[in-house]
Amino acid sequence: MAQTVVVTGSTRGLGFGLTDAFLRLGCNAVVNGRSTDAVKAAASKLEAKHGDARLLAHAGDVCEEASVRGLWDATVARFGRVDVWINNAGSGSQQVPFIAQPLELVAAVVRTNLVGAVLGTRVALEGMTKAGGGQIFNVEGFGSNPRAKRTGMAVYGATKCATRYFTECVVSETRGGPVRVGSLFPGVLVTDMLLGQFDGAPRAVWEKARARYNKMGDRVETVAPVLAQRVLENRQHGAYVGWISIPGLVARLMLPSKRDLFADLPPPKVVG
Repeated sequence: MAQTVVVTGSTRGLGFGLTDAFLRLGCNAVVNGRSTDAVKAAASKLEAKHGDARLLAHAGDVCEEASVRGLWDATVARFGRVDVWINNAGSGSQQVPFIAQPLELVAAVVRTNLVGAVLGTRVALEGMTKAGGGQIFNVEGFGSNPRAKRTGMAVYGATKCATRYFTECVVSETRGGPVRVGSLFPGVLVTDMLLGQFDGAPRAVWEKARARYNKMGDRVETVAPVLAQRVLENRQHGAYVGWISIPGLVARLMLPSKRDLFADLPPPKVVG
């Protein structure tokens, strides 16, 4: 029987790439996001490639408990169960010092990245425990390793550091139970969310970052299929499913690179 996978925040970026990959692997999948229009647009693209028999489009806010429970209930009503739940929905920080970041955007990053992961884990853990099993993954990012520091990433990084701690605690609490809980580390991905973080940044900051990302980064279409396959194959509680290791990223920084991952992407609106 086909596995059913929910990826929150799957209208674009990594979430869309994972949903596409899971459908290609024969799974049932749910495309989710806050905007109804964005969900419809993403679902239309996926239906054109995979048909609509194994796809559910469901809009909702991961920061609201009722909305997350609605996502779970709609998925179970359509496909009968949820086998894999991935808390991927996220918001990025502007690449400016914390003191210059608008507080409403700071609050949105905290709510989406951290509260969204907590609520998603709670709802999925309750449902999967009752159903007798399943897998939950929380997506890590810059800041999961608290030793990494960079201007503009104080809030985003704090949410990812907290998500790692939260995930490790839930792994410990659920050891021996029917639900496997783990982390998903996609590495550095070149996405529209990443580019948007540099809107309003000085040109010199963007050019330096572009060179760094061309060394360290990858495109979603390269990473997502591998991660999806590894998730479906996982049998370990507390698994750390990654695309590339931290030492691997560091090694990339030390080597010259002629890649241009941004060649066909619209540049950010930098200053200067």
